[in-house]
Amino acid sequence: MWPRLRRTQKSVLPSHSDFVVAAASVGFTLDVGQRAAVEVLTTGENVYLHGPPGRGKSWLMDVVATTAPTDSTLRLHSHEFADALHAAIVVNGSLATGLEAMLGTVRTLCFDELVVDDPADGIFLARLFAAAVDRDVTIVITSNSAPDELMPNPLFHDTFVPTIELLRTHCQVVELDGGTDYRSRAEHGAGFASGRWIADTTGRALEAPSPDERTEVRPAGHPITARAATPGRVWFTFDDLCGSPTGVRDYLRLVADHRTWVIDDIPPLGTTDRESARRFAHVVDVLYDRDVPTTFRAAGDRDTCVPADLDLAGVARLRSRLTELRSHQIS
Repeated sequence: MWPRLRRTQKSVLPSHSDFVVAAASVGFTLDVGQRAAVEVLTTGENVYLHGPPGRGKSWLMDVVATTAPTDSTLRLHSHEFADALHAAIVVNGSLATGLEAMLGTVRTLCFDELVVDDPADGIFLARLFAAAVDRDVTIVITSNSAPDELMPNPLFHDTFVPTIELLRTHCQVVELDGGTDYRSRAEHGAGFASGRWIADTTGRALEAPSPDERTEVRPAGHPITARAATPGRVWFTFDDLCGSPTGVRDYLRLVADHRTWVIDDIPPLGTTDRESARRFAHVVDVLYDRDVPTTFRAAGDRDTCVPADLDLAGVARLRSRLTELRSHQIS
């Protein structure tokens, strides 16, 4: 077991009123579960906040991050972490020095939507959280998974158990459960929520690019085939984007260059291979986090293509995000 350390230095704490005022500014009132989470977040303890998607975990973290001084606060999204650490390693020469540079003068580490489903990512995350604990950094983590549910693959779960024990020892674990999935109330005015999920059995719902628009993009060095790519829009088939060895680094660079997306020919994820389904979930994570208007065209509706019982880490989060889209049925 990891020994519990006494905190010797406090970061700036948000107050209860900070959360109340922030909620009022966007037109809602904290519900019972959120108020209970606020009680812990205002203590200055490390917090591991988990629960179903759409309950406001990331919003609560945002209040913590915006309250703390910007020059000593690091906010990372799960899908950004590996890319940021890779860049730090390249510049500084090693994992240890890369982490040293990444944490620098950080006093508050906010890590949003922690997902651990890859052994290599697990190694990097273990080093990050151990370094943060060693530096007595205030840690706030959000996740859809309880600590014991991280790294769910039984082949690799044991490798992450020491980090699970570290998190349980050094964090107050708070479950934000029940209540409303606030994403299901999304308005469709702009950003990701203005996108569409088109269930199209005819293949005629969208005017497809002409064959001569087909091209290759190289966001992270290796080629990815696109049906079309302009500064304003990029269009992929599911197979070209998710059926090939692409990754989060590709998606992050692509959303920086193309602010409108189309992904078509999406199959029911239960009929495709696990890696392609996992890549699709990661693509949606990036598009959602970067608030990119996206049109998804599939042969079936969202429940058919992404069923609740799909054997995929993060399926509940994926389904919650897709509920924000406008839905159309074409037959």
